[in-house]
Amino acid sequence: MAKACLCLYCGKVFESKKLGRPPNFCSGKCRSLFWKQNNRIKANAHNAIYKAKKKGKLQSGLFCEVCGAAFPADRHHPDYKKPLKTLQVCKKCHHKLKKKVGCDAHFTLLRKVPSLRAGRLF
Repeated sequence: MAKACLCLYCGKVFESKKLGRPPNFCSGKCRSLFWKQNNRIKANAHNAIYKAKKKGKLQSGLFCEVCGAAFPADRHHPDYKKPLKTLQVCKKCHHKLKKKVGCDAHFTLLRKVPSLRAGRLF
């Protein structure tokens, strides 16, 4: 049984066959554009990282800056107003950092990072 839904971004009426809570967006593109519109500072920081990587100004490190695991895949922004000042972290540490943002445990974990103690990021 299809439900009629209204997209929060474009206002288009669409049908959803999903059970449970109906989706808020008619497509992934609308969901992405809505997020960018409502999270402008974060979107600008992510875009700055993308452009720096593309131009070769930002190199990928070989180790997670928190735990030392090989080949980190993520970048963590301690401050989105400084878009290129990031930590290169593995998925596990990035999840921990994101969960603890805004509390003392976040800063306790970050104090272990050598680049932060050297004053590189803040």
